[in-house]
Amino acid sequence: MKLNPNIEIKTDSNNLRAYVVFHGDVQNVTLDDLKRILNNFGVKFGVLEDRLVEILNNPVPETPHLVAVGIPPENGTDAVLKLYFSESPKIVHSEDEEEKVDFHKIQTINIVKEGQVIAEKIPAHPGKKGKDVFGRDIEPKPGKDVKLVAGENVEIVDETKVVATTDGLPEYKDGKFSVKKFLKIKGDVDYSTGNIDFPGDVLIEGNVRDGFTVKAKGDVQINGLIEAATVVANGNINAMGVKGRGKAFIHSEKNVNLRFVENAEIEALENITINGSAVNSILKAGETLKVTGKPGELVGGKTIASKVVDARIIGSEMYVRTRIEVGANPRLKERYNLINAQVTLDKENLQKLMRIYETLKKLKEVNKGKLPEDKVELYKKTGKTIEILKSSLRENLMKLEKLRQELAYTSRAAAVIAREIIYPGVELLIKDQKYYVEKPLKKVIIKLIDGEIKFRGFSEI
Repeated sequence: MKLNPNIEIKTDSNNLRAYVVFHGDVQNVTLDDLKRILNNFGVKFGVLEDRLVEILNNPVPETPHLVAVGIPPENGTDAVLKLYFSESPKIVHSEDEEEKVDFHKIQTINIVKEGQVIAEKIPAHPGKKGKDVFGRDIEPKPGKDVKLVAGENVEIVDETKVVATTDGLPEYKDGKFSVKKFLKIKGDVDYSTGNIDFPGDVLIEGNVRDGFTVKAKGDVQINGLIEAATVVANGNINAMGVKGRGKAFIHSEKNVNLRFVENAEIEALENITINGSAVNSILKAGETLKVTGKPGELVGGKTIASKVVDARIIGSEMYVRTRIEVGANPRLKERYNLINAQVTLDKENLQKLMRIYETLKKLKEVNKGKLPEDKVELYKKTGKTIEILKSSLRENLMKLEKLRQELAYTSRAAAVIAREIIYPGVELLIKDQKYYVEKPLKKVIIKLIDGEIKFRGFSEI
């Protein structure tokens, strides 16, 4: 645009820079003239007044001279997601007190706790406006937002934080955050995974190798074998089998289901079901133990169930010692034995203390109600300890009586069932009655009736 025949004003494509071009003689143009020309053209912002003086002092013709500069906009920044868990967790080794690496305790699984922030959004920034040489605002390009989407077991707090509402395995998939109560191990539990301790259900597609531990607050499904390992679950435990070599321990707060077990210790607060064979193992069921299928053998070891032990074959033709106990819940019985042992110990200690107390009491009477100074404190402590022991005895005797009643109730339904045969070498304990099998008994049910162990055939059930 020419407001003076010899002066032209130009701007760049963004109107962030203004230039003056001289096409002829401009010696008579003053600073005020040039400012007025710029103003008439509309250039009102970012005028470089010092440059105007320089340009007029040295007006190079046909050359653009920069006379005004605007402020470019500052574009916004996109929202950023910060994950506080690794989607590809690193292997972290645990060290003992002597700084020896325990490769069983390597950590390869991200576990988050209830209330833990698992991700956070750094909000998008809208940017900052600019201004062109004409004084007009230039809008910035705003940053893109990221929407936080809550899946299962998470909540969005303050529109910026993702918080776990339960313990579990964090996941960010298809734009959604979740905490899973299910863990899948695609292979064995071994040095590649380390021990497993998970607050939900666990599926292991392979085996649990020697020396490793699996703990779960839910169910555990093992498609392979449990070797000389430990498996503990608040839920059910299902596995193909156990080859424990005397070092395997399995505990379920519910049920255990296996195809076979060899040389292992298994506890279930409810039922143990083995669809094959149980050999030389310690088996404790809070309710019923069954060995079904083929061969359906229960051979060797010790089996305890509060209600029923049911197998096709109990013992073996080699007369392997096999101990069976029914009629007492294993946990109740263990608790009874523990409290009973404490009662016996307390009674012995009470008798000893009573003898000491009576001796001191007689000494006090002889000395007209006084004791030697070195005996006064002993007299007081002995009397106080006697009262504590008496109180403890009363409490434990009440507990024992309650446990006796519970054990008596349990024993009514107790039975040992040999669907095919029970061999000599088997020791039976039903409630408090023992029986040693001395000859093979076929298709028999063994129960406690009127305080005596009785044998009946299936037709008498």
